[in-house]
Amino acid sequence: MKLARSLLALLLAGTATLALADGWREGRHYSPGDVVSYQGRQYRAIQGHDAHPGANWNPRDAASLWQPLDRRGGGHDDGKYRPDPRYDDGQYHPDPRYDDGRWRPDVRSDEWRRRHWEDNGRRRPDGWRDGHRYGGGDWVWYRGRAYEARRPVTEAELWMNPLQVPGLWLDITATLR
Repeated sequence: MKLARSLLALLLAGTATLALADGWREGRHYSPGDVVSYQGRQYRAIQGHDAHPGANWNPRDAASLWQPLDRRGGGHDDGKYRPDPRYDDGQYHPDPRYDDGRWRPDVRSDEWRRRHWEDNGRRRPDGWRDGHRYGGGDWVWYRGRAYEARRPVTEAELWMNPLQVPGLWLDITATLR
């Protein structure tokens, strides 16, 4: 009987913990440290962001924004960010939804970028513009730095600058010096 009560208490405590976290949803702003539940798991926001509709920044698919709070799948709950090896191996992988195979950012070497820049008269790239549809490979200038788009900008990213979407923009400033 005691064992049954203990098990019931543990089960209810676990359910209560999950119930305390709001469910994740698109269109909401999340601050660092916010805890949400998504598909039966809890996650903590690593950095502040807006979950733009259609951007697919849910906790399961956006490992750079969310940290799992349970131990399943290698999550840590000590407040330190650790990349999840299932999603982040340190390499750029083109997204087949945006990359049709005609352009690959890793094909462009630093040497190619320097030659291209010199062929254009060492002119600084045009400034980043709010709402502009940049294509993969386009160069922009933003807050004193040069960036190259790794892939075409999506509808959800049109008003997001290079600092807000670092996975989209590659900082090429050092290459051009």
